[in-house]
Amino acid sequence: MHYIIITDCGGLAAALAGLAGEKDDVTVIVPGNHPLAAFKRALPRGRCAMHRITALKTMRSRGAERVVACVTRGAAALLNKARAAFPAAPALVVETGIISKTERERLAAMPDVAVIAAAALFRPAAMQRWKLLELRKRIALMRRCVDPERPLWILTQNDPDPDAIGSALALTHLLRRSRRNTPIVTLKGVSRSENISMISLLGIKVKAVTAAALRRAEQIALVDVQPAFFRRDIGNVRIVIDHHPQTELCDVPYVDIQPGYGATSSMMVEYLDAVGLKINARLATALYYAVKTDTLLFGRGVSPEDFRAFGALWPLADHELISRMERPRLKSHEVAVFIRALKHHHVERGALFVSLGRLHKEDLVPRLADFVLQIGEAEFALVWGSFGQLTTFSARALNPHIDAGETMRRAFGHLGSAGGHGEMARATMSSKALAADLGARGEARLTALIKKRVLRIIAAQKRSTKEK
Repeated sequence: MHYIIITDCGGLAAALAGLAGEKDDVTVIVPGNHPLAAFKRALPRGRCAMHRITALKTMRSRGAERVVACVTRGAAALLNKARAAFPAAPALVVETGIISKTERERLAAMPDVAVIAAAALFRPAAMQRWKLLELRKRIALMRRCVDPERPLWILTQNDPDPDAIGSALALTHLLRRSRRNTPIVTLKGVSRSENISMISLLGIKVKAVTAAALRRAEQIALVDVQPAFFRRDIGNVRIVIDHHPQTELCDVPYVDIQPGYGATSSMMVEYLDAVGLKINARLATALYYAVKTDTLLFGRGVSPEDFRAFGALWPLADHELISRMERPRLKSHEVAVFIRALKHHHVERGALFVSLGRLHKEDLVPRLADFVLQIGEAEFALVWGSFGQLTTFSARALNPHIDAGETMRRAFGHLGSAGGHGEMARATMSSKALAADLGARGEARLTALIKKRVLRIIAAQKRSTKEK
């Protein structure tokens, strides 16, 4: 691309030249009788050609030009001269606050011309630079919060998802630690088929540990989860990095909680980029799959940072492996559970409920929650089932006035771990504690009381948003 920059300010000439890429050509056009010495001092040597406005008469189009004008007066007349040489080139006029109303009207009448505020050009770049410096400062603090000579356990939520696994892998790389003394641990092993496939194909070890062992750990980092999730003292927590809404204050040396992000893995990509650490194919595949799944392929709340992370990871990731992760096979007894859900689901006031009873695999609960939300006009789905001594709930919400995470916290947070996002959430507790809390005997009575509690919370949320 050939950039033709028309400006009467030497300082701005250098700044505007910076808009072009390293491989682009830049020609600075100086109007009027402005001394060229100031421009020569400001422009990088060998980077730009410089000419008076009269040189436009001899210039000819190469077929790929852009014109940028930032002048104190006469922008429309100068653009007309540029158009004689480059008739097909689009033009951007940088507004410096002194363009008159008449001049603006003349510019508005010209085809392929846009007026843009100077802040729109320079502020994003400056803000990105400030953010980069802040991230480097935070990373230095994070590294000081852990002893590099002692083992660091990276703890995820129970039954970790791709975002937790990818973030843990990235944190190991960010802290420049070996896998041997930085194990990824969870209080409950990986059970969902897609996630088992992920750690198997990428060779990631996720170790299930006991609460007692966790309390003895020398130092712990939490990713994609916060201490409040565990409802117990889990030992010497030094780092918390998460994107879920914060429910309680964290008394931890290093805390970075960004609920505006769609995935914790997007935060980790920013960290790695800030310190210039290379992301290899294995890590890129894990992080790419994490961002993709945690945002439901950008089908729920995401930030510009998620899009940037996704774009940076896409060319680095192994898409053949990801395709294999996304298509786990259903076994015959699992098919039977899907059939049971289709036969026995119940919809009331736009909410769909499915009790799966006792299960051989807990991961069927979230998989069914994703599946049943496709039935009819349901705007909320709650699926639950028992595995061992525990009951697990998975909630999904399509209505923006229903917060699935808040619903799970209010309904079951006092019984065990509960929470998540507005669109998807989970809760896990002792089956006995659930029955005792609801005062229910028998499956039918328990289901009726669960529905009643959840529908009451959803109704209150809808009233609250309506009042606002």
